Amino acid sequence: VSTALVAVEAHEWHRLLALRDLATVDDRPEAVGRNSPKINFWRWRGYLLRYVALRPCKRGSSVPPVVAVHGFAASCTQFVPLAEAMAAEAGKASDEAEFYALDLLGFGHAEKPPLSFTQYIWEQCVKDFILGVVGQPVVLMGNSIGGYVSQSAAAFAGPELCRGLVLLNSAGPVLSPEDYTASLQERGGTVLQRMRRGYGAEVGLQ
Repeated sequence: VSTALVAVEAHEWHRLLALRDLATVDDRPEAVGRNSPKINFWRWRGYLLRYVALRPCKRGSSVPPVVAVHGFAASCTQFVPLAEAMAAEAGKASDEAEFYALDLLGFGHAEKPPLSFTQYIWEQCVKDFILGVVGQPVVLMGNSIGGYVSQSAAAFAGPELCRGLVLLNSAGPVLSPEDYTASLQERGGTVLQRMRRGYGAEVGLQ
């Protein structure tokens, strides 16, 4: 019973957080510029996820929308300045940019359920976001672990949904200690260990 109460309390807390976020958005025309992304919420498999969206007044651009995926200890809001800059550049060419960035489950203002977060959960979340929110092929862009998630989601989605991939300081997969040890053995050790063997002790690698 106590576990169920904690789950209900967490759901309610994130619902109230979402309502607060939406209530603090100033939607007055004089306060919101054409190039300003909007805060939204989307329910994925029962969990609330926050995202920001910069939607064009009308679709039809030859450039696919961008979906950005953040890294560890970050959130969708880190991409707001980039979305605004892209919109400004598109405006110079009399075009409109379409840009989305979402909080992965467990980060930002997305729900943080008591479960084991893996790249498989996040890549499915990104693919479902493309299908359920964006609704058209995209260019995926990821930073840090978001880069790995974007790569996985792009491979999972295929060229029908992902038309391009941008990696920013991309990280590798999230592995268990056992899988990491097995991976090191398969590759012959860490990069530093392989460099030491290749160059010898005289190069002074620490």
